[in-house]
Amino acid sequence: MSAEDGRRVTIQGIENFLDVHNGALTALASIVVAAFTAVLAVVSRRQARLTRDLAESGAIAAKAAQDSAAALPVLERSYLFVETKPNCLLDLKVRLHILRTYSQEAVKPQESSAVDFHIVNHGKTPAIVKANTFTLQYRADTDSPAFVQAEPISAGAIVIRGGATYPEPEVIPADPQAPRLDPGEVVAFKLAARLAQPLTSEEVEQMGRGLFVLLFVGRVIYDDVFGREHETRVCWRYNPETDVLVEHGGGEWNVRT
Repeated sequence: MSAEDGRRVTIQGIENFLDVHNGALTALASIVVAAFTAVLAVVSRRQARLTRDLAESGAIAAKAAQDSAAALPVLERSYLFVETKPNCLLDLKVRLHILRTYSQEAVKPQESSAVDFHIVNHGKTPAIVKANTFTLQYRADTDSPAFVQAEPISAGAIVIRGGATYPEPEVIPADPQAPRLDPGEVVAFKLAARLAQPLTSEEVEQMGRGLFVLLFVGRVIYDDVFGREHETRVCWRYNPETDVLVEHGGGEWNVRT
């Protein structure tokens, strides 16, 4: 048999095999195509899920970055507080005690009462104070505090660094000659809100009966380093029985923005 005849026989054998097994081969091909299609569908779904998960992860990361950026000014900004000298109105408590004991004062006061205070930045970054005002008001118990506009700082602005006090407190050291009598380490408060004139004996008595009140009212307007404006308001009433200043007037008068 020649090579050509062998090739013809082989081709004829293949054709006969295909004719005999045509249905089986078609079914097998269909199964292979179906399996490939199923695998492709699974891979496509997984790829879609991975793409969706990646997009969601990116959105979450972007949201976290936005939240972090938004939280930065809150965490790092300046926060101004007003602190008063303890027992700064002790003179009124003493006068009230004298009037209740002796019904009159033998010596009239020469100086008006005052609240000594300073401003403290409890934040982490500087505060730029643009305006402030502090008053001491003697008013009837039924009257609201007098609202006073904050006055612009004449020098342009006051910068209070994070954790600092304005004005810088002066610490008075103890007297080494009299350590038992001198407490030492006394912080001098350099700002004061003072009455225009001393209260009369009658005014002190009326305050003691609760008919009138003495109010320390203040406002501070300042910017933080992020360019945002804030305000601190205080309104505190003097309690002559305990010799302390207590919050008065509610949230409208006592607020920090």
